[in-house]
Amino acid sequence: MTDGTIVRHPHRGGKGGRGYLPAVDHPAIIEGRTVYTSTVKDPAAAGGILKSGHHNPKIGKVVTKGRWKGFPIFMLTLEERKTCPRSCGSWRSCYGNNVHLGERWQHGPELEHFLVHEVVALQNRYPSGFAVRLHILGDFYSVDYVLTWRALMETCPALHVFGFTARIDPEEPITRAVAKLRRDFPTRWWMRFSGALMEKMASEVVELPEQATPGFIVCPQQTGRTLACATCGLCWSSNKSIAFLRH
Repeated sequence: MTDGTIVRHPHRGGKGGRGYLPAVDHPAIIEGRTVYTSTVKDPAAAGGILKSGHHNPKIGKVVTKGRWKGFPIFMLTLEERKTCPRSCGSWRSCYGNNVHLGERWQHGPELEHFLVHEVVALQNRYPSGFAVRLHILGDFYSVDYVLTWRALMETCPALHVFGFTARIDPEEPITRAVAKLRRDFPTRWWMRFSGALMEKMASEVVELPEQATPGFIVCPQQTGRTLACATCGLCWSSNKSIAFLRH
């Protein structure tokens, strides 16, 4: 399988570094929303809210190695800040600042309705397994939303999930609900806690590889050691914490 088959615009590493940083008094920072409000779309008009990882140069179309080999990868993108806790360490420097064309789906019950239908359809289409990356942008915005994912994990055994959340306050109900999913589905639910002070299943953002916390693995895709998540598999094969270069 060629690089171009796995991702539409392949590249290896070289994407670290600071991008656009809004002013501290920018309306997006104050109001808690994306800079690019015209990209927030109604799920009902989407024609599908789960997109193939082929469209993202970091993610990839289908897993090529490891326990999830052969699984197609899909992605879900919500609105950054609007769905995120203000305690997020990347509130101002969010990766979404540099995603001016990417579609974000409006969150809420309507999104969850379409999500259920699409995941069930993927279960029927890929009964041997498929993966969903949560979230390219955005985060878990309510307990009900997390419970929607729990219901899907319980009823769709082919569903496998990986990603990151800034919901790290152990007293917050959303955090507890996400953590319980990890405990209950340890081989299928790989959600790391961004900025958490944990030796395992955490993640962090650094400017340089040498700034990574001792014991953390720097993302192999960002350092050019592999093409994409699809050719790596670290995020769903090891509980070691991971450091990402700011991008």
